[in-house]
Amino acid sequence: EIVGVHLEGPFISEHKVGAQHPQFVQRPTVDKIKSFQEVANGLIKIITYAPEVDGATETLKTMKNDIIFSIGHTVATFDQANTAVSHGAKHITHLYNAATGFQHREPGVFGAAWLNQGLHTEMIVDGVHSHPASIALAY
Repeated sequence: EIVGVHLEGPFISEHKVGAQHPQFVQRPTVDKIKSFQEVANGLIKIITYAPEVDGATETLKTMKNDIIFSIGHTVATFDQANTAVSHGAKHITHLYNAATGFQHREPGVFGAAWLNQGLHTEMIVDGVHSHPASIALAY
């Protein structure tokens, strides 16, 4: 039995597509998400999205009570990530990968994840995607 779906895209940054094909990247809208949700029989529980993309903030504000919005595949700044959290984003998709990293003058998504204790964060801890020291820093 499928209890839920994590939709990792297509509402992501064209600069952080990862293994996804750039031609399928889209701007998020409430109507698009409702359409996907209809096809998925209401099983979409988490959506990875890039908060800096046009339409992301309004879509998050409207849909945050129905779906968990997860920051990922993004070039969001620290401030953009924090704004997303203040509007209802609750999750970070695979910390360190396909997102802005930590810099001392621009803490990026990692900095926002580190300072917002209420965020749930997932990581790929296979020894390839994240160095063991990076994994230790996250804990």
